[in-house]
Amino acid sequence: MAADAAARRRRRFLMVFDFDETLANESSDDAVVRAAPGGQQLPDWLRAQYREGRYNEHMQRVMAWLGQQGATEDAVRAEIQNIPETPGLAALLDFLRAHADDFECVVMSDANAYFIEAWLEHTGARQLFLEIFTNPAHFDAASGRLVLAPFHAHACPRCPDNMCKQRILRDFLEARRSGRSGHQERSGGHQEHQEHQERSDGHQEHQERSDGHQERSERSGGHQEHQEHQERSDGHQERSERSGGHQEHQERSDGHQERSDGHRERAYERVFYVGDGANDVCPCLALETQDVAFARRDFPMHRLLTADDTHDTHTHTHTHTHTHTRTAATVQPWSSGHDVVQYLQRALEER
Repeated sequence: MAADAAARRRRRFLMVFDFDETLANESSDDAVVRAAPGGQQLPDWLRAQYREGRYNEHMQRVMAWLGQQGATEDAVRAEIQNIPETPGLAALLDFLRAHADDFECVVMSDANAYFIEAWLEHTGARQLFLEIFTNPAHFDAASGRLVLAPFHAHACPRCPDNMCKQRILRDFLEARRSGRSGHQERSGGHQEHQEHQERSDGHQEHQERSDGHQERSERSGGHQEHQEHQERSDGHQERSERSGGHQEHQERSDGHQERSDGHRERAYERVFYVGDGANDVCPCLALETQDVAFARRDFPMHRLLTADDTHDTHTHTHTHTHTHTRTAATVQPWSSGHDVVQYLQRALEER
């Protein structure tokens, strides 16, 4: 029926991107160390303080050390902006811009908001992304350093303590399915989303800002965007406040998608997840058979998703211990953004 075809066309494809070594061709956490004056390297005592599953805490100490060495905000931003794009990324982003009616794009990254915003704005790609899910960060003028915070608390055994991407993806898909759009627009037409997920013993904390005031969603050019807060505390309902005094309610229980039945309509026709690292495996376990996990060839995500799961093996990474688990989605290796473009072109033709 024509109505069914029109409804299907309205259900866009979702593109989910990791950041480090997926969009940017280097880990931003490695690149920022070059901001240290005099070409200093991280001292051994600082490296030795790292604990598995607590990489966000480690980077908080790294940024504090950089501030103590006199690394300026300009130097930090410059090193992040100098990270090159992954091969073929420009072609992929151009393709997504040309098919904006078919694709919605988000970033899910264990980097931080300051790095990702700086890099995307520098490359001119910021407006393409509906949401950025990452660890809160801001440059504190008083201390002269970048201040980081964890994204949220969770109980997933596969993921680092500060972020479970599967929980984020499930929550986002449920919010979109329910008609809740969670992104904020800057003045001038730029989209911005800063999630506040800091926790202390289950209590909500507010993201710090250099001016101490919360940014509010603005409207420009007739486009409406909403800011969605995914703050949770042990499954209790929290509210995301919006300008105009309107409230939306978002209930969660340990990051699992709530359902009244098992046959709800999907938020998107298909989900395409593009990543490279071990922490990109967990969100792919939420994908379904029509979805695709684009795993960067010969990187940890690719090795884990294509590993022989007849063996009881574990892979230790700097973020967590990962048990090999299969995804229901198609696993598609990529070495260049051109590989992803070719697949997406076929998906549009077969739609």
